[in-house]
Amino acid sequence: MKFGPNGYLYMANGSDKTNQVLVYTGSGDSDGAYNFIGAYAGPTVSPAISHPFGVAFDTNNNGYISSQDTNVVTALGPPNTGVACDTNPQSPYVPGTPLAVASYLQGLNLGTFLTGTFVASSYGALAGVSPAPPNVPQPQGLDVDPPTGPASHSVRDMVVYNGLLYVCDEPGNAVKAYSLATGQLQSEVTSATLLNGPGHLLLNGDDLYITSSGSILVYDLTSNALSTFLSGLNSPAGMAFDSSSNFYFADRTGNAIYQSLYDSKKKSYGAPTIFIPPYDKKHAPDGLKDDPEFLVHV
Repeated sequence: MKFGPNGYLYMANGSDKTNQVLVYTGSGDSDGAYNFIGAYAGPTVSPAISHPFGVAFDTNNNGYISSQDTNVVTALGPPNTGVACDTNPQSPYVPGTPLAVASYLQGLNLGTFLTGTFVASSYGALAGVSPAPPNVPQPQGLDVDPPTGPASHSVRDMVVYNGLLYVCDEPGNAVKAYSLATGQLQSEVTSATLLNGPGHLLLNGDDLYITSSGSILVYDLTSNALSTFLSGLNSPAGMAFDSSSNFYFADRTGNAIYQSLYDSKKKSYGAPTIFIPPYDKKHAPDGLKDDPEFLVHV
């Protein structure tokens, strides 16, 4: 989930039967509820959108959606302004429109890609993907596991920075940077000793935070240096900073949200402590019952 154009909240809703990016008002009402506006994307917009995971927007408000089952990133034009359905049902929200397939992919002359494809899969003919798009060899194409599908490990989160779209290639153990102008791969963040199965990204200034299998890494986008931010973790997922620079992250297998407090005098972060615990009928009845995935600070 991510705040985007028009100040709205965009949320990926991916399951076996539902594959959409939903849009909600950008601020809560008197009851704290974010009212539903409409659907920005789904399989009716492009067959590439299946089990969506990440949502990102560039400076022109074009949208990018990563889909786990097709293992591709789809590019859409800016969202429609829309009107909240509960206040004006006669003014429905208009879904996004797919952009042309990335010019770099078109130049490869490999065949017909799924509508709006910006980043392609290294193996296109995955089980359940129809019509089957062509393969795009690595490193340009995204890795997938198993290579014939259905994909259990594939593309994950994305962020936009300085004319590039950074994409988590989970099975490829890399964060790949693609030109927003052409879709061509420009660089990769990799490390045989540090980066394993990247899933979530968080941009904070010129620093890119990346979840690895048991740690959270930080990549300096100006110096291209990768280092460990937090280690000894279980299954870190969504991340967020608050207005006081405190850091939060989700632990999926532990069903908890952790915080790492910032010491402004030492300019350092403390050891993670539980912010929201897992559900316990007696000791934590308001705790989390399910695997927390994404975080966003409001």
